[in-house]
Amino acid sequence: MKTIIVSSKLTENEFDELLSEALNTGREKTLEFDFSKTTFVSSFAMILFIILCENLIFLENKHIVFKFSKSGKECACMFILARLGFFDCLPSEISYYPYKPPNKGRRGTNTAILEVTEITDVKDAFKKIDLVEAAMVQNTKYPKTKVLDICTMVSEMLQNIFAHSEAKRHGLISIQGYPYLNIVQLVIADVGIGIPETIKQAEEFKNRTMTDEEAILESVKMGVSRFGRIADRGEGLTKCLQLSAKHKAEIFIRSNRGSAFFSFQGRPKKSTCGELMKGTQIFVNFPMTDYSS
Repeated sequence: MKTIIVSSKLTENEFDELLSEALNTGREKTLEFDFSKTTFVSSFAMILFIILCENLIFLENKHIVFKFSKSGKECACMFILARLGFFDCLPSEISYYPYKPPNKGRRGTNTAILEVTEITDVKDAFKKIDLVEAAMVQNTKYPKTKVLDICTMVSEMLQNIFAHSEAKRHGLISIQGYPYLNIVQLVIADVGIGIPETIKQAEEFKNRTMTDEEAILESVKMGVSRFGRIADRGEGLTKCLQLSAKHKAEIFIRSNRGSAFFSFQGRPKKSTCGELMKGTQIFVNFPMTDYSS
């Protein structure tokens, strides 16, 4: 059995190192993820972890064990993750030590606006938009116009999953509030073919060599889609960037081997990911305090 120590703080930055270690275990059939030192897992890292476990189990035929014990004591991390819906969305094949935490429960100490939730199909996606609106109204002090703009962004990103990703499995959505960071993090992810493979289907990109991160930067331009510019499509991500800038939010897009970070304060930053994770995973960080009202 190969044991992988999960860092005390797990965000998109630390996840890449964990991903590399998990995907380079050779013929080892059992992987144990040790959470005994973990105190914080971001909403985005939670969803990346779910996708990683699905890939390890269903594509790599690995057995996964989660360890939530330190010196015989249960880790607080396991109960926090349970309240955020993390275990509800993991494959049932995972084993737990000392035991699998109860589903959710212990409400009242949960700052999740919307727990980690699966999106099964287009019909379900529309229901999730209504759920997002109700959750934002109930759990934030955002004005109605901002809530509707966030719902528009959610709608555009969910449409991309079913119109472009060719994902054969579910998508995932989560909204988590972090008062001490003064942010609300919206996460939407799929395990489809990814943005680079999608836009390369367009005539103008078929003979063009691009890195995955370069493809992400192209994808947010007006009119860029798998159907080509003449189809008058490809406004979704452009609209999301415009609305994020309006509300002083930041967007991070990871797709296949590339990523890009978009801030209302400066130019986008692109980077290459160390390991391949198929699909597109996005987070948007909104200021928890509303500055537009």
